[in-house]
Amino acid sequence: MSPEAPVSEVERALHRRRRWRLYPLVVLVALLLLVGLIAVVVGASLPLRLARDSSPRFDDPVAHFTHGSIGAEPESGLPYWVWQALPRIYPDAFNGRL
Repeated sequence: MSPEAPVSEVERALHRRRRWRLYPLVVLVALLLLVGLIAVVVGASLPLRLARDSSPRFDDPVAHFTHGSIGAEPESGLPYWVWQALPRIYPDAFNGRL
């Protein structure tokens, strides 16, 4: 068929139908690219957030006392003997597990 030949109405309809069949594929590829981009951004920012080594600060002194840090986390965490004493001091909270 030469390029100068007239296009019938059936050929035009087939061309339109083929074009509409590609749209779901284009949308699927675009969604996959978007999900991939979000995964890359979250994957890159998560190690940075987890690598921070800072204690939270509270403006309210009462909140800082009740929820604040004792300052032992960056070095070694709570001492082993504190973990040993907690079940004996608060047996109800540990349901008898020693």
